[in-house]
Amino acid sequence: MRTKKHLGQNFLVDTNIIHRIIKNINPQDSQNIVEIGPGRGALTEYLINEVSCLNVIEIDKELIPSLIEISDNSNKLKIFNESILNFNLNKILTDDIKQIRLVGNLPYNISSPILIWSFNYSKIILDKHFMFQKEFAERLVATPGNKSYGRLSIISQYLCDIALLFYVGAECFRPIPEVDSAVIRIIPKKGRSYNSLISQTLQNLTQITFSKRRKMMGKTLKNIISSQELENIDISPSQRPEEISVEKFVMLAQIINLKKNG
Repeated sequence: MRTKKHLGQNFLVDTNIIHRIIKNINPQDSQNIVEIGPGRGALTEYLINEVSCLNVIEIDKELIPSLIEISDNSNKLKIFNESILNFNLNKILTDDIKQIRLVGNLPYNISSPILIWSFNYSKIILDKHFMFQKEFAERLVATPGNKSYGRLSIISQYLCDIALLFYVGAECFRPIPEVDSAVIRIIPKKGRSYNSLISQTLQNLTQITFSKRRKMMGKTLKNIISSQELENIDISPSQRPEEISVEKFVMLAQIINLKKNG
């Protein structure tokens, strides 16, 4: 099986894992499902039997014939041969279906860009079922005090409800990668936008604090927010960023916005 390393191709071949993913997705006939990076169609050939229309986005043109073969010349499968990072999800919408479900065994070398790309379409996304590298997935669901907790955890958890469903061993892929994987369910929170003022402030705030993650919050933020203002929301100036909850970071961002606009 020829693969392209620069595209991060590791094809899922374990049938038990495929069935487990499909069960967790629980696709319904009337839903608008978009699969990112279907590869040779390991998930596609099961998904297409559950829905009346399935959209797949695959950048590797050499894999398109395999996907066409799965479609069996029917109109159920719509194939887009382009980069997901340049893809406009709005063109998938129909008059009857206004929300999209995203599915994908994502290339690990661009996991973060794809996740951020998906945040820009939160208003039209019902949920996402993604497979990530294990360490990346654990960063998404990490809580304060965990070594994996950081900027990605905070921004992602502010925007979405996230659950780690199960782990997938490296032996389930061909070629076998050097890392294990995990399947994640992500549900966008209503009314929250990646490009909103509060989200932008949160992104800047976490960039400042986690670039000096061993430094105390009071010292890192001394030119932005006072120690008294930190204490007013039950943050000790001596605490470090990895000890601060998502909710407290959001409160900090709100205070910063009020100070700017006050």
